[in-house]
Amino acid sequence: NGVWNMSSSFNAKYIFENYDYILVVASWGLPSEYKEARYVLEVEKYENTKTERDVMPKNRDPPRAYSSTAAIKKILKMLGIKNIDLLIFVQDTILLNYVVENWEEYDDEEKKRDELKNVLLKVLYESNRDVAKELGIEDEVSYNNFVRFVPGVISYVRGIELYSWRGKRAYDLLKGLIALYMYKKLECVNAYRIAIILDTTHGINYFVTALKEGVSI
Repeated sequence: NGVWNMSSSFNAKYIFENYDYILVVASWGLPSEYKEARYVLEVEKYENTKTERDVMPKNRDPPRAYSSTAAIKKILKMLGIKNIDLLIFVQDTILLNYVVENWEEYDDEEKKRDELKNVLLKVLYESNRDVAKELGIEDEVSYNNFVRFVPGVISYVRGIELYSWRGKRAYDLLKGLIALYMYKKLECVNAYRIAIILDTTHGINYFVTALKEGVSI
């Protein structure tokens, strides 16, 4: 907490100012446990085997936010950076607890993808409305603007039985969908210089790796 000040000839603000469009790409789980905290954005510059670092914001209090995704957007706006967009990937396994709690509704039932998507949006929104509010989300449907649901993997033990939802190829599917959604997002962007910021603060192990690989395809 407090004011950050780093003495460096490298000023990250000027790097972001050189871009026409900035896309913050994040991996999320269920945000029910996200707590408000202060965030800073550290930027590293590599040039001729030399590394320079800069922390934003400097000489002012870091902003408070429930998610690092919102914090990044707030910090960039504090610097006067415009044309900031979001793309948040959420695994569909956030439905697990909801399905268990409403088992009578889902036992031996087949649901269409659109039906499940509406439930996913509802679960995501209701899990933490503060997280939604700071991103300008007033209702569950508004998450459609920048949230994309992708497959998750579940393995758990009940008694002597091991249950696994989806298998070894799930990782390839996850990575491929991330790449596809990235392409669709950038296809509509009318900009010459594009910066992509990966926010993996809230992601879990294989999801973060798949995000990094999928975005770079």
